[in-house]
Formats: sequence, structure tokens, C-alpha cells
Amino acid sequence: MNKKFVITTLILSIAMGSAFAAKKYRNSTEKMGLRGNVNYMVVYTYNSNIIDKEGKRQLVSTDSITFDLRGNLEDKFTTAGNKFPYYSYYFDKNGYWLGWNEYDRNYNITARTAYLNDERGNCVERTVYGSKEKMVRKETSTYSKDNKLLEELRYTEDGTIEEKRVYKYDNRGNCTEIEFYDVNDSLMQTYMYKYDERDNETEWRFYAADGNLIAITTTYYDDHDNVTEMISFNYDEHLNWKHAYEYVYDQNGNWTKQTIYRNAYNLGILTLIFIQGR
Repeated sequence: MNKKFVITTLILSIAMGSAFAAKKYRNSTEKMGLRGNVNYMVVYTYNSNIIDKEGKRQLVSTDSITFDLRGNLEDKFTTAGNKFPYYSYYFDKNGYWLGWNEYDRNYNITARTAYLNDERGNCVERTVYGSKEKMVRKETSTYSKDNKLLEELRYTEDGTIEEKRVYKYDNRGNCTEIEFYDVNDSLMQTYMYKYDERDNETEWRFYAADGNLIAITTTYYDDHDNVTEMISFNYDEHLNWKHAYEYVYDQNGNWTKQTIYRNAYNLGILTLIFIQGR
């Protein structure tokens, strides 16, 4: 799998589209960094620090994910404790997002997200609805002629603009800066990014409205473009935290096992993935 290593983040990143690069159609499996013709995958997340009487690790959650013939998400069933959410995903004839529904264990819709795309497949409006079809949040997006995301407006449930985000890019199409503005159009904070020659994000900087540096995170990758190490520093370069990631890969180059360490200690987070091709 690719640099995204939390399954929820993976799916959200697909739904949001690629804000950090020019538009090029890719199906869900490609966006998730999966290799091969994947039909089905199951993601098991364990807490290795909790062992039951039989010597087994505690299973924290299970995500069962199905893809359609085009390689796009079809549905996802999650088991996490006493929660059993189910998600179904929808695409148009060109393979672009239309939205998804979230259901409870009795298959009642508890939330849904709807997308409005332009003729180039860019999402220009995303609306999130809660129970009883009440609008919870809406986002509108503006793009350049070469399909780069330039500006996002985020609205509250009453239609008031609560935040604006402005995006800037390098000549390779990677997002290098995001500026955040409040309801009064005053700058709140800025994110700045750097990338390696393979377009992997290697540095993230967080600046306050006055330009003072708040935090830095540097990221390192293996030959599969998966994260192997993330190091966070505060403004005076004192270490905040350090995460290390270990992987086991299948014959297609998809990782099937991931272990996470924090500050050289095993966090007890172990993720196993079963992938089934067509």
C-alpha cells in the first residue's frame, strides 16, 4: 500500500480527491496504492499490549472492503467494539465520486455525503448530512485550468462561511502551502510542505498567523513509498514524538502487516491486511 496508512484516512483521501496534484483519473485501488487487480480486502487492527487468556492479541477493529469491477470502492463494513457501521459508495459513469451513505447495524441511514462534480470530474461541492437529512457541513471548491485545487470554503449548517483555505503549488503539481482564513478573512495559520523526487511529502511546517513556527514533521519512506519514520519537533526543534513503521509485503508489493513504534517503544498497534484479487 502507499503512504496513507490508516484505512479511514485512505478512504477519506479518495473521497476528497487529490488536492495536491493535477487531475488524472485513478480508481480507488490506485489512490490507495494497491497493486494488482484487487477485489476484496480485510484490515485487522490489533492492540498487542493487551493479551487475552488464550494468549491472543486484542482485536480493536475489522474493516471489510469490496471494490467494483472498475477498482472503485463499493462498500465497507466495520466492526469496532459494539459499533458496526456499514458504508456504501457511489460513482458516476466516468468513475468520479457521487457520495456515500453510512448505515447503522439495522441498515438505517445515519449520515450521508453528496458530491457535485464539474465536467472535468473535480468535486466543486461536498455536502454532509446527518440524521433526518439535516445538513451538517458543506464545502465548495475552486480549481485552476489544469485542475489544481485553488480554494475551499467551508460552511456551517446555517450556511455561514467558517473557514477559507487557499492552496499553492510547485511546478510538479505538489501542494507547497495552505493558508487558513477565518470568517473575517483573517489569516489563522499556514501549512508548508516539501517533497522528495518521487513526490512523497517529506516535511510539514505549521506557522501561526504572525509567521512564527509552531511545529515541524519530517517523513521518510521505503522503496514502496510507504512511511518508515515520522519525526515531530516543536518550534525550537525539541523532539515532540517519533514514529517508526515496519512492513511485511506480498508478492505484488502490497503491505500485509504493519507495526508502529513510538519513541522506539512498540505502541502495540499491529495492522494485518488480507487482499484478494479477481
